Amino acid sequence: MAQQPFEVLESRLADRFGSVMSTAEVAEALKTSVPAIRMARSRRQFPLKPLDVKGRKGQIYSTQDVAQLLASWLSKYAEERM
Repeated sequence: MAQQPFEVLESRLADRFGSVMSTAEVAEALKTSVPAIRMARSRRQFPLKPLDVKGRKGQIYSTQDVAQLLASWLSKYAEERM
């Protein structure tokens, strides 16, 4: 059975980054910069919510959430091109 595009995307991100991603890794996956993510977060415009992990410095994100966001952006882009 063939995998759905989201499942393939999530699998590739998980293979590369693991189950959680740092802000720098999210920036790399989304083809943006860490300062751009920080600015969007400060303006409450960044669609991803960081995970709350006690004892962990910095923001980390679920790879699955990043894959869902990226898949939705790619889907919107594909619809606009049709």
